[in-house]
Amino acid sequence: MNRTTESLEMADKADTALFKQVYPELDLLRSTAILLVMLVHFARRVYVLPEESWLGHFASWGWNGVGLFFVLSGFLIGGQIIEQTRRNTFSFKRFYTRRFFRIFPPYYFSLLVVAALFFLGLADTNVVGKSTDTGKLLTDLVYHLFYLQNYISLHRLQSGLYWSLAIEEQFYILIPFVLFFLLRYKRGWLVKGLVALILVAFLLRIAHYTGLLPYIPDTKSWNLGIRFPLHTRFDSLISGVLTAWLFIRYNDCLRRISASKRALLFLFPVLTLAASILYGNDSNSYFNTCWQFTVVNFGFSALILLLITSPFGSYLKGFFRECIGRIARLSYTMYLYHLILLFPVAKLLKWLHLTESVSSVKFLIAFGVYFLCVSFVSSLVYRLIDAPFMRYRAKISS
Repeated sequence: MNRTTESLEMADKADTALFKQVYPELDLLRSTAILLVMLVHFARRVYVLPEESWLGHFASWGWNGVGLFFVLSGFLIGGQIIEQTRRNTFSFKRFYTRRFFRIFPPYYFSLLVVAALFFLGLADTNVVGKSTDTGKLLTDLVYHLFYLQNYISLHRLQSGLYWSLAIEEQFYILIPFVLFFLLRYKRGWLVKGLVALILVAFLLRIAHYTGLLPYIPDTKSWNLGIRFPLHTRFDSLISGVLTAWLFIRYNDCLRRISASKRALLFLFPVLTLAASILYGNDSNSYFNTCWQFTVVNFGFSALILLLITSPFGSYLKGFFRECIGRIARLSYTMYLYHLILLFPVAKLLKWLHLTESVSSVKFLIAFGVYFLCVSFVSSLVYRLIDAPFMRYRAKISS
């Protein structure tokens, strides 16, 4: 038995199902992720702040909220698979059943809403793009049904927002087999395999940028060729999986870190994310194409690891704890509907005279109104669609 396997098995006896516990720190990060995504879309489509202002620049960086979602998904899903495989309790059937009933029904219902708005003539460009071609819409809906929209999309439903759901679903399909193979048949290869996968995605981005490989799909668009495909973005999710392994393997050691050393370690995520905020954006430059995702991945991964092993969660109490827990629970639903609601909320904001002048204060007030509207609608949809299927999931997968 090699050292890595032995240490994992020893840690397995000590921990108590780490990934069955609730961590308020993760709820805070998930809430932050959806706020960032909503912020960038609101700032670019409704209330446009000057890019030179600090708030305008930060709002533009909000598109990295998707990256935070990816790292969190890799951490939670990867951690569950690793932990259950080590305990000999992992089931492919249960895993895919649980993923199906959590993701598919709300997502497919949102596609029905998009189609209904289109045929009723109520859809704006945020929902179905600029085209009014019914045939293209129906074709694109088929691509979305099979989660192919990050590689093939004609109509850009939800302005291309659903590409991230395609990446996550493709990841969920593949990662159980990858981890099961590494844990069961190539013991000691887990860390090497995860690091190699991260490196592969990084090298693929370099190959695309330098022209050694053409963009897939064959386009000059940075979004379509670099930001949207699975093969150039899966390192974000794998970084989360690697973070989950570190959390399991070094849990006790990480929790014993002194406050002074922990504060020093926090400099790493602060500096990496600050570098991304200062120098990164969604454009076809060397840093943005090759390095930005890697920098952000490591920053978010370190942030998760340091927060979840610190006493920080004990300070999240009362009303604030309830709020972030609720936002985290609704984050998937909010993600599905926040662009659908953008146009009607923009009309409401105009009626309230909140979009007439460019002001940071007015922007924050307007965004607060937008956030409350999205939260309210998402809460209703969650009760009607998400919650019943989750209850059924719990019943059949217990």
